[in-house]
Amino acid sequence: MKIKYFTLILVLLTGSAFAQDEDVKTPTDDIYRFTVDQDILNLEFEGDATVHISSATGNKEDINRTPYQAYVITREEIENAGTLTIPEALRLAPGLLVRQKTNGLYEVHLLGTDNIPGQTGLFQYKSSMALVMIDNMPVNDHFTGGIFWETLPITLGDVEKIEIVAGPSSVLFGRDAANGFINIITRKPESNSLSVTANIQGGTPHTLVNNAAIGFGINDKVLVRLSGKYIDTRRFQDEYYVASENRYIPADSLLFFQSNVEETNLYGTLARQDMGINAFVQYSPNDNTDINVSISSQDSEAQSVHYSFEELTFTRRSSSSQFLNLNTRWSNLHFQASYITADQNLAVGYPGYSFEVDKINTRVFYNHSMKGLTLTPGLRYQSSMFDDSKQTSDDNAYPNIINGKKDLTYYGGFLKTNASFLEKKLTLDGGISYDLYDDQSVVSYQTAAAYTPIKKVLVRASYAKGNQGEFANNAFNESTITNADGSVIRNIINNDLDVAISKSYSLGTRINVTDKIILGVDYFHVQNSNSQIPIIAAVNNDTINSQIVNSSVILKRNGITVNLTAKISGKLKVHTFATFQSTRFDNDTTASGSGLSPKYFGGITANYRTMLDKLNIAVSLYAFGQHEMVALNGIRKIPAKLLPALKVSYKVWQENALFINVRNPIGSKSKEFIFADDIPGIYLIGAKIKF
Repeated sequence: MKIKYFTLILVLLTGSAFAQDEDVKTPTDDIYRFTVDQDILNLEFEGDATVHISSATGNKEDINRTPYQAYVITREEIENAGTLTIPEALRLAPGLLVRQKTNGLYEVHLLGTDNIPGQTGLFQYKSSMALVMIDNMPVNDHFTGGIFWETLPITLGDVEKIEIVAGPSSVLFGRDAANGFINIITRKPESNSLSVTANIQGGTPHTLVNNAAIGFGINDKVLVRLSGKYIDTRRFQDEYYVASENRYIPADSLLFFQSNVEETNLYGTLARQDMGINAFVQYSPNDNTDINVSISSQDSEAQSVHYSFEELTFTRRSSSSQFLNLNTRWSNLHFQASYITADQNLAVGYPGYSFEVDKINTRVFYNHSMKGLTLTPGLRYQSSMFDDSKQTSDDNAYPNIINGKKDLTYYGGFLKTNASFLEKKLTLDGGISYDLYDDQSVVSYQTAAAYTPIKKVLVRASYAKGNQGEFANNAFNESTITNADGSVIRNIINNDLDVAISKSYSLGTRINVTDKIILGVDYFHVQNSNSQIPIIAAVNNDTINSQIVNSSVILKRNGITVNLTAKISGKLKVHTFATFQSTRFDNDTTASGSGLSPKYFGGITANYRTMLDKLNIAVSLYAFGQHEMVALNGIRKIPAKLLPALKVSYKVWQENALFINVRNPIGSKSKEFIFADDIPGIYLIGAKIKF
C-alpha cells in the first residue's frame, strides 16, 4: 500500500507538467508506443485486419509474417471467450499447457521443463524458464522462479493483447526467457475524451471477478487511463492432502495432523483474494518522442499447491507490491526501466519465508537502419534484492533463508540484426547476447529466416539458445533445520551451480488458404539441460546434507503445433489449434520419465454474432492428454481433460451488455494438478459497461 494513495495525485501532476507543451501529437508505429491499433480495436470477422506483434523481432510486423514461432491473443478474443483470468486466457493460444490448481490459480508451461526426473519439491513444478512481462516489465519471481499470477496488478480488463513467442528469447529479453516469453500489452485510452468501462461478474462456486477503468486526455498529447481490479474466489473443496495418511482430510480435522494449522491455513476455503490499482500515462510531444509510464499497486492472498510443509501440500501466501514502469523512445533510441518493491510471505504461518523484495530492471538499445538492414546494439541490467532481517526467525524448524540483505545481479549486452531482401520476400533476423551473473557468464543467440515464395505462403525457420537465471532459494539458503525428533537437515550452497539452458529449433509455414482461412503448422525441437534438483546425503544417523545440483538429465521434446483460423462468414469465426509432442529424458536412471508430459494439448473456439451484432455466442474447448506428476515420493496420474466453456452476451444498449458465463459445465470433475482440487463447473452472470 506504499503508493496506493498518492498514485492519482502523481499522475495528475505528471499530466499537468506535460500539458505545458503545445505541439501536436502524431501517431507512430514504434514498438514502445503502446497505443491501440485501430485495425485490432475494430477487428471484424469479415475483414482482412492485420494483427501485429512487436516483441518477436523488436519490430512491428504481421503475426503471420514473423520468422519465429509466435502467437497473439487479441482483446476481442479474450472478451468473447469469457476467460476470467490472464493465465486462463492463455488457453486461447497454441503451444501453452495451462492447468488449474484451484479456483482462479493456474500453472502455465511454454515448451517447458514441466517435469524432470529427480524433482521432489512441489515448487519445482513452476514454469521458471518462460519470462512473463507487462509492457516489457519482467514480473517473474526470483526466489524460486516462475510467476504468481495473483500478484499481477492488472487483470483482463487492462489487456489489449498478449504476445507469445515459443522458443529461446534471451537475446532481446535476458534471463528467464529460456523457453520463450509472454508479453502482456496493456490498453491505452482510445482518444482524449472521457471513457468509462467496467466488467462485473459473479457466480458459483464462490467466484467474483470485477474490474473497472476510466480514460481521459489532459490534452492532445497526454492520455491517462486509471484502472482497478478485485477478484475473490474460494476453493472447490475444503480438504487437504495429508502426506503421512496418503489421503485427503477435511479442513476441520487437520488439527490432528498439524498443531499450527489454524495459522498456516486459516481460511480453509480460500483460493485467491486480490485487488490492484493502476495508472497509465502516455505522452507524445512529437513524431520522434514517446513516453509511457505506469504506476501500480496490489495486495493479494492465495492458497495453492506450492510448498509442502510437514503434513500438508497446500500453503497460504501473501503479497503487497508496487510497480513503476517506464518505456521511452527518442528517435531510434529506446529505454525501458522498471522498479518493483514488495512485501512477500510465501508460506504464511511458517517462519523464515517472509521477506522484502526490490527488483530493478533496465534495458537500452538503439536501432540503426540502412538500406534494408537494421542493427540494434543494446545493454541491460537487473538486480533482485531480498531482505528478511525484519522478519527474523528463531524457530529451528523454519530458520531464515536469506539471512539478512542479499541480492542477485546480472549485466548483459546484445547485438541484433534484421535484414530484408528480394523485395522483402526474404527476412533474416538474428542476434547474440552476453550475460554476466555473479559467478558465471552465459552466451545466448538466435537466428531466424522467413521467405514468401508466393503471396499467400510463408515458410520460416529459427534456431536459438537461451538461459534461465539465478534464484535466491538456491543461492542463499544455508539454513540448518532441526526437526521435532532431533534430526538435522543442513542446506549447503552449491557455488558451482549453473543456470539452466535451453536450445531449440523450429520450422513452420503460414498459408492463406483463402481470404478467410489461415493455416499455420510449426515443428519444434527443444532441449533443456542443467535443470536444478536437490540431492540428499546422510552424514550420520541424525544429520543429512541437502544441496541443489545440476541434473544430468536432458529433456528432449519434439512436437508439431497446428493452428487454423477460419472466418466462415461475417457472423461466425472459428479458431482451432493442437500441439502433439513426444518427450524423452536422456541420462534418466529412474525410468520414470515416459509419462511425465501430456502427448497432446490444444483447443477450439467458435464465435457467432447475430441479431445485428447484439447477441454474441462463444463456445470454447480446451483439452490435454493424460500424464503423470511425481512428488513426495509418489506418482499421481493426471487424467485427460476436456474443458468446455460457454459465454452468451446481449447488448442492451450500445456497447453495454449482459451475459452468462459458464466454465467447464460438463467437464469431468477431477484434478488438473498434483494434490490440487477437483475442478467442477463455474456458473456466472455479469455485465459489461462502457460509455
